Amino acid sequence: CQTYEMHCIPLALCLMISLLCEGSAAQGTGVVGAESKTIHIARTDRIPIMDGRLGEVVWSQATVVEDLHQISPTEYSDASVYTQVRLLYTDDALYVGAQLSDNEPDEMTAKIMRQGESLFGDDMFGVILDPFHDRRNGYRFEVNCNGIRSEILYQNTNQQQRDWEGIWQAAAQQNEQGCSVEMRIPFKTLSFDPDNDVWGINFMRYVPRKSEWIGWVSRNRRLRSNDICEF
Repeated sequence: CQTYEMHCIPLALCLMISLLCEGSAAQGTGVVGAESKTIHIARTDRIPIMDGRLGEVVWSQATVVEDLHQISPTEYSDASVYTQVRLLYTDDALYVGAQLSDNEPDEMTAKIMRQGESLFGDDMFGVILDPFHDRRNGYRFEVNCNGIRSEILYQNTNQQQRDWEGIWQAAAQQNEQGCSVEMRIPFKTLSFDPDNDVWGINFMRYVPRKSEWIGWVSRNRRLRSNDICEF
């Protein structure tokens, strides 16, 4: 399969919207990065404005994830750029914010301008969700530094529906550090079992000029998460 797909298939995922999330990355490998991970996602009644900026007070109350690592070319090595992910949820939606920092922000690529196009070739950030926690089906939501959205529906582990069009919002703003992005993913956009309190999640970033893939949990140079999260 193409390089773009190879690093993005969600072989196993996990998250729960409320939340306590714990899991492991590459258990038993004995390498840096193969540690258990736990996050608790903050609930809020305040709705962030989707403008690509993370300066609102509500984002200061978010759960913060910073321990992303390089997936490719060298898995579990330190990423060459810093990424901070922020997470919130309301009764209606999951909110994801990310600061994509770069020590050469002017070199970041943002060429794609049409909604729905593949963002491969641009600097971009994505989140992968597995609402049924079956490690076979899920969703991928991506955004570049122009605020252009792309989404993929996963079915039966490796089938990808790129023509799926979910209803969600995203925005981005370029800044002195790189760019910041925001996502709002309504729960009504997702298929899930309301009695199931375990989902899957992973985060991803691509730096095209370095051919570098960055993720939160991975194994064998593929995005992966075994997190367990409870309401």
